[in-house]
Amino acid sequence: MSYSTRGHTSKGAYDQPFSGVGVEFDPLGAPPDRTGVTLHESDYLPDNTDWNFPSVFSPFWRLVHNRRRGHCVLFGDEMTELTHDRLLLIPPRQPFHCLGQNPVPACWLTLNFIG
Repeated sequence: MSYSTRGHTSKGAYDQPFSGVGVEFDPLGAPPDRTGVTLHESDYLPDNTDWNFPSVFSPFWRLVHNRRRGHCVLFGDEMTELTHDRLLLIPPRQPFHCLGQNPVPACWLTLNFIG
């Protein structure tokens, strides 16, 4: 499922770790002889202006940090604002919504733990 986000396509918000925007590393699934952390994607956007992805349910972990207020994550009825003093770690298979339209410097990693 793809969603257009201001000049690029964010193809990985729902079922794969690759957004089409970030630096790609390891694909989903790892060789059987490997253990540890598998980094799928990381990046930094200085002006992330459209971070609206409803009903995200991903097979990987996400680590998100914003340098300013303006975006949030909704888990059920609980709203978590992304701010400069907070790192948010979202586990796999946790349904949530991404909300935000203000231009915010945003950094993220998508990863899995193997072993």
